[in-house]
Amino acid sequence: MNNLLSQNNSQKKNKILLLFKDDSSLLSAVKFEKIMGQDLFEYEYCFAYNKKKKGKELSERQIEASLGVRKIDYKLEIREAAKESFLEQFDTIVSCKFPLIFEIKWLLNFWKFKAHRPCFVAMFPGIEFTPKLGTKTRQFADIICLNCPDDIEHYKRYVPKYLQRQNIALQFSPFFYQHKKMDIENKKIRKVVFFAQSIMPQSRESRLDVFDTLVEAAKANPNTKFSIKLRHLEVENTAHTHIEKYSYQQLAQEEYNGNLPKNLNFTAENIGTLLENSDLSVTVASTAGIEALGLGVPTLFLNNYKGSASDLHNGSMKKFAQKSDLLVSKKELLELSRLMPNAVWEKETMSTAHMVNELVVKIFDFSNTKPISRKPIIGRLKLSLIMPIIYWFL
Repeated sequence: MNNLLSQNNSQKKNKILLLFKDDSSLLSAVKFEKIMGQDLFEYEYCFAYNKKKKGKELSERQIEASLGVRKIDYKLEIREAAKESFLEQFDTIVSCKFPLIFEIKWLLNFWKFKAHRPCFVAMFPGIEFTPKLGTKTRQFADIICLNCPDDIEHYKRYVPKYLQRQNIALQFSPFFYQHKKMDIENKKIRKVVFFAQSIMPQSRESRLDVFDTLVEAAKANPNTKFSIKLRHLEVENTAHTHIEKYSYQQLAQEEYNGNLPKNLNFTAENIGTLLENSDLSVTVASTAGIEALGLGVPTLFLNNYKGSASDLHNGSMKKFAQKSDLLVSKKELLELSRLMPNAVWEKETMSTAHMVNELVVKIFDFSNTKPISRKPIIGRLKLSLIMPIIYWFL
C-alpha cells in the first residue's frame, strides 16, 4: 500500500463509517479497519439497531469483546442511521449487512443526497450459504466485495446488466484475509478450538453427533485441551437473524448432565485471542475456520456427521470447500490430523494485499458527487407517503 500512500499523501483521509447491526457485522467492521489501516482512512462505528428487536441483536459484552476499550461512535435506530443528513458527513459507508431500509431505499430509488453522497461498500458476512440471495441483496452498492471466484460468477449471473455497468465488483473479504502461511512441521497439538455455527448442523440429532465426536476426541487425546467457542452466550442474540436452536452447552447439560472430560470446556473468549493460542481449528461451517487458515492455524471442516446429507446448507458448504482438501470425517478429528489446504484452492479463496490495494484505489476513485442512478420501481410514489408505511413493517 506504500505506492497508494505516496499517491494520496496530499489528500485528506477518507472518512469511513463502519455500519453494523449484529455480532458478525461488527466483527467484519473491526477486521476491515485492521486490514485497511490508518494511513489513508479514519473510521467511526455505528450500531444501527431495530427498535422492534429492542437491541437484542447484539449485547454490550459482544461489543466490548470486539472493540476492547474503543467505544462505538453512534448508536442509532435504523431509520436514523439511514438518513441522508447523517450519512453525508462520511466519504464511504462500509457494511457486510446493511439494514433492510437501505436496500429498500436503493430498490425504490428513494435516496436524496445533496452535494456530497458517500460511496457504499458491501461485503459478505463470511461463508455465503445462499450466494444468489446474498449477491442480490448487495447488488445496489457502489462497490461489492465478493469472497471468491465462484461468488464473482454468481454476481455476473444474477445481477442485472445495467447494475453491473454502474457498480464495481471485486474479490475481497476481511474474514478471508491471508495474514500468514501455515507451518505444520514438528508442532505438537496442545490446544484445539472448535467453532460453533448457529445454522449448521440444523437438527438436534446432527448437533449431538458432532458434540459426541468432540467428547470422544477429548477422551482419546487427554493431553490436549479442547475448547468449544460459543456462537454467543445463552442470554445473547435472542433477536438475531440466525438463532442457534440446539446449543452445545444445552446438549452437554441434557445428554451428559455437565459431566464432560476435564480437557473439554466452553469459552466465549475473543476469536483472535483463541486462535493465537491454538494449534488446530475445527468447525462444521463457521467462517472462523477460514479466519484460522488466514492466521496460519491448521483447520478441519467436519462434514461427515450424522444427517449431514440432508442438512439444508450442506451442499453449499461442500461446494465451497470441496477442493480445499480440508473436508474431513470423524476419523481425522480423533487423530487430530493437521492437513495442508490445497494450494490452488487457497490461492483462489484467500484475500491478499493486492486485493486490498485494488479496493483502496476504487474507494479513492469514487466521485462523491455521483448521483445514485437506479431504475425506480415505484418512482411516482411520494417519499413522504410511502416511507412511514415501510418503517411500520421493519
